[in-house]
Amino acid sequence: MAKKKIEDDRYGGAGIECAKCGTRNPPDRVFCNSCGAKLPLARDPFADAPRPNRVKPFLKAVWNLLGIAVIVAVVMLFWPPEQIGMEGRSRHSEIFESKSRQLNEAIDESRSLSLVLNETEINGFLDKRLEEYLEQHRFDSGGLLQSIRIMLTPDYLAIQTRSKHGPVAFTRTVRGVPAVINNQFVFEVEKVSVGILPLPPPISEVVAQRVLGVFSQMEPEKRVVQNLTRIELSEGKMRLTVE
Repeated sequence: MAKKKIEDDRYGGAGIECAKCGTRNPPDRVFCNSCGAKLPLARDPFADAPRPNRVKPFLKAVWNLLGIAVIVAVVMLFWPPEQIGMEGRSRHSEIFESKSRQLNEAIDESRSLSLVLNETEINGFLDKRLEEYLEQHRFDSGGLLQSIRIMLTPDYLAIQTRSKHGPVAFTRTVRGVPAVINNQFVFEVEKVSVGILPLPPPISEVVAQRVLGVFSQMEPEKRVVQNLTRIELSEGKMRLTVE
């Protein structure tokens, strides 16, 4: 009895007695230290230990990744990309306007005419129109168009606009393929981005329409586009044909 009392004290009163030999064993024993028999009250010593919650670390990691993704997207959204296209001058604008008049005269006379326009002529003309636009809207408090550029390649045509809304500036770039299908001019949009962030299709369509809407006020040029029978792209140039 004295030995049992001493062993109980040693184990804090939680010792397990072997049913076979009567030896007191530590509370975390599964088998008797003396005879090796399985202890009747043996339990998993880790049964009451708190189990690690693996869901919370996973959710935390997901939120961290989402936070990083949002930060990266915002940075890409406002990061200004490199300006596209070759810069044009006032003399290039005059050449463009002369070719535009020739194309419109050919339309009026119902005759075929094919002319080549290059980036410098188009961008020079766009710069001039932009100056007129800024002069007319210099007191506007809303978003203002700051620049517009065209880039021509054999595979696509790219349009880039920069506008400022208060202290915030946005650069939108639309890339696509112009074509004449069944005597109708179409512009098949391939890629749209704001800053350096590519946009998914539902949003890209809205942004593309806004960028293309910049040309809605250019009536003589719109008339040429509406009467195109052929358009061919090359590096820095495009050939327009009307009838």
